[in-house]
Amino acid sequence: MNALVMSNAPPRMALVPPARVDDLDQDAALAQAALAGLPGAHRALWERFVPMVRRMIRRQLGPTSNSDVDDVIQDVFALVFRDLRNLREPRALCGFVATLTVHAVRHELRRRKLRRLVSLTSTGHAPDVESADADPVARLALHRLYSALERFKVVDRMIFVLRYVEGHDVLEVAAALDLSPATVKRRAAHVSERLSKVVANDRFLIDYLQQDGGQ
Repeated sequence: MNALVMSNAPPRMALVPPARVDDLDQDAALAQAALAGLPGAHRALWERFVPMVRRMIRRQLGPTSNSDVDDVIQDVFALVFRDLRNLREPRALCGFVATLTVHAVRHELRRRKLRRLVSLTSTGHAPDVESADADPVARLALHRLYSALERFKVVDRMIFVLRYVEGHDVLEVAAALDLSPATVKRRAAHVSERLSKVVANDRFLIDYLQQDGGQ
């Protein structure tokens, strides 16, 4: 958790993890099968990528209900199946799905911001639904951190999560959000600086991050 704000360590993972040749070939075959309308192809595509999509959505939205996550997953795959014909390189299927996930999450964050503005709910989303054995202290810290992130513009929040939570490099974040690398660097630094000040004034988060860092 402390790495989200305090660490200057380099990113740990790419937007799309490095793929083996057989993974690329499998993606290509799956994309071609879906484009051809072969029976079971869409289901196979769903099963292959839904874990990645779910992880990306959860990390972008923060604490939220399982039903909300499932709704965005449905939106992502509706986009995937609709726009698959625009995929020029079948072996790039994984990156294609990841990019559409970013677009769907951006839409959801903007929708939530609008809901808050018209006071449909106080936060724009329901409380998180997690297993009973989840660490309540960690859950509270996560809620407080994402509450702080809600003060930022949607694109700034997405830059921060993609860069420091997901661990993407600047070029990947820029490509995913259709921004220049210079803009990503500038806005990521700005959000990180502002968020660090928020954390510095939150005794609970300070104690949690210091404890987490010492483990």
